[in-house]
Amino acid sequence: MSGHAPKAYVIITPIMNFQVHHWSERVSHAYEEMKTWLASLVTHYHAAWVRYLRSKAPYLPHSLPQRRSKVVESILSDIHFQETLETFVSSSGLSILEVEKKARSYLMEISSDLSYFSFPLWNKILAWVFKQFYEDIEVNKGGLESIKQLAGKKPIVFVPNHRSHMDYLLVSYLLYNERLPMPYICAGINLSFWPMGTIFRKSGAFFIRRSFEGNNLYKKSLEAYLHYLLKKQSFIEFFIEGSRSRTGKLIPAKKGIVSLLLQNYLEGGLEDVILMPMSIVYQSVIEEKSYLDEQQGAAKSQEKFSDLFKLRKLFQRKYGKVYVRFDEPLSIKDFIASRPTADVDVLANAITYGINRSTVVTPTSLVSQALLTHPRKILLKKEIEEHVRESLEYLRYKGSPLSNCLQNQWNKTIDETLSNLTHSRQLLHYRDEEGTFYVVPQKQTTALDYNKNTSIHFFVSLSALASILLQSRSHNNSIDFPTVEEHYQFIKDIFCREFIFSLRHSLRDHLTNILEYLKQRHWITIDGDRILLKEEGLNPLQSFQRILQSYYEAYYAVWRVLRHLQGKTTERVETERYLLNRVHLQFLRDVIQHPESINKNLVQNALAAFIHLGLVQSEHRGIGRQKKTYYHFSFDTPSYDSIGHRLLSLIPALSSPKN
Repeated sequence: MSGHAPKAYVIITPIMNFQVHHWSERVSHAYEEMKTWLASLVTHYHAAWVRYLRSKAPYLPHSLPQRRSKVVESILSDIHFQETLETFVSSSGLSILEVEKKARSYLMEISSDLSYFSFPLWNKILAWVFKQFYEDIEVNKGGLESIKQLAGKKPIVFVPNHRSHMDYLLVSYLLYNERLPMPYICAGINLSFWPMGTIFRKSGAFFIRRSFEGNNLYKKSLEAYLHYLLKKQSFIEFFIEGSRSRTGKLIPAKKGIVSLLLQNYLEGGLEDVILMPMSIVYQSVIEEKSYLDEQQGAAKSQEKFSDLFKLRKLFQRKYGKVYVRFDEPLSIKDFIASRPTADVDVLANAITYGINRSTVVTPTSLVSQALLTHPRKILLKKEIEEHVRESLEYLRYKGSPLSNCLQNQWNKTIDETLSNLTHSRQLLHYRDEEGTFYVVPQKQTTALDYNKNTSIHFFVSLSALASILLQSRSHNNSIDFPTVEEHYQFIKDIFCREFIFSLRHSLRDHLTNILEYLKQRHWITIDGDRILLKEEGLNPLQSFQRILQSYYEAYYAVWRVLRHLQGKTTERVETERYLLNRVHLQFLRDVIQHPESINKNLVQNALAAFIHLGLVQSEHRGIGRQKKTYYHFSFDTPSYDSIGHRLLSLIPALSSPKN
């Protein structure tokens, strides 16, 4: 048998080879057919899905967004960006491949990966979340119509205020349900943590570093990415404040993105860029507790994956209503044409003014204001109603946007608001034969102060002017207009980081407009340049004056501590902690009266004001993450005393310093 074995192999092997080869050809052919069929199926599915999306959103861009990697390669291959990279080659000593590798890394870190295919499901999830969180979302339809008219014709950049992480989701949700394109959302790199970073990228987020000082290649990469989006006439969304406001009012603008947008228009061959200021006001924010902790001095916690497991707690209550309002579109082309120079500061001020102007005044804000500005700690309900009534009169004179419930049956709305605040334990109430009394627990003042601050910008000028006019009581109730202007300018200087003052009108015209209102109410008379305070104007002016009292007191308390730091140099974090502690001690000693003055943000802004006024000097040491700020306290006694005296004159309750 062993002799026949080789012959058997010679005969069988070709047959087996033929069968395997034939079977392999059939499998290969079937595989190719399967690939073709699957590709065709995907193509048809993709086309059908695009048709569905376009039926839902007729303002979709002509071509749907490319994948992130393709966008990056498109930017890298752009001839202008290649020229930019060449300049870095000559200045850095690196090869073009090394510079290009760095730029690719930055662009991948920055770029969004927006996909419309997940949005129908994502929209259903968001609809459920918003229904669980909020009673209603009020939107001004006129603003949406103006957006629809501009969509697809020019790039539109939405610039909302920043109150909550919900802002990112809310704007996209509203635009999608109005059949408008999704915006590319500028978000902080801290939100790129897994898995939310991937989800946010798919939803339109692109991520930027908080600081890229000294990294020009990163800056140029970001600029190129913005240019790519603008050329595609995309919707873009960014938060001009740079971070969420912990106080309820607008933070002074961070001008980095504004500068890049302006530069892109001037140098990028764009026909126009439309800026759309908009406001988002929450009756209550989901981050309320963490905000209050931070204002009392706690460090901001870094966003991380484990935070997702805490979300369940957020669904245990409702957060009231949300009010969204779009201001008038602001054309960069028209802005440039109306001015001799392209001033970034003026453009940023115009945007922030538009945000503030469009902010809806809520009943919670006005009730909180009434509770915190009353001289007594216990108020009758009718006293709250009187303050709200006077506030509404002034807001109507200004043409400020009011929530629907304040426009109709505001008395009933105030009752509901007081009930809600009592239910949430931000307010205590008692009843006797005189009526219902309300008391604010001291630990709740910061929460109410947040509510008050959402509309405080409408009252800053009136409150400041009331403070000045009431000083005339020691001068026969009479004051001249130049003196009013001088005092008002001091308040603007001291609050340079606290509030955003409009640059649209001259100071004289601005004050004249408010004085005209006071005259109409018969609170003052005007004789030439002389302003006379009338007796019937005393109580309402005192009520409005007290709106800024907690701010004056905080700045005064910080001013008192500066003398103990004369000649010293201290690091920023250490200084702020020390000052906040000393402000708290002054409250405990009755040097100041408002607990809401014990606020980290107020301490920071007071320091910035005293730098502006020359009492403190600051310097930066190091770069990037190693960068630290140091304060040097050096001032002459007359300047120091003058500022303190003027601050004290604005606080009637503190007639003399308490040492």
